[in-house]
Order: sequence, then C-alpha cells, then structure tokens
Amino acid sequence: MYHSVFENTGTGTIIIDSDMLILYVNAKFMDLVGLERNEMENRRRDFDS
Repeated sequence: MYHSVFENTGTGTIIIDSDMLILYVNAKFMDLVGLERNEMENRRRDFDS
C-alpha cells in the first residue's frame, strides 16, 4: 500500500539512506528534476553542490 501512496502523492518525493544513497524516487520527482529513475536510484548524490 505504501508504494501506491508514494507513487501517487502528487508531490515529488525521494527516499535516501544515511549515506546519501538514493533508494527510491517517484514519478513527480523525476518530472521535477528531468531525470529517469535509473539515472538516480542506487546512486549517491551530493546535495551540497
């Protein structure tokens, strides 16, 4: 059930772990940043730059 809420919230949402590894992104987040899921998930991002 949480997966459906996560995907259909209407708000760009990203889940990261304590090492800044992107675990999940939803469709709205992909629209906002202009990247595909496979370009973001399971990769580290430096949010300070």
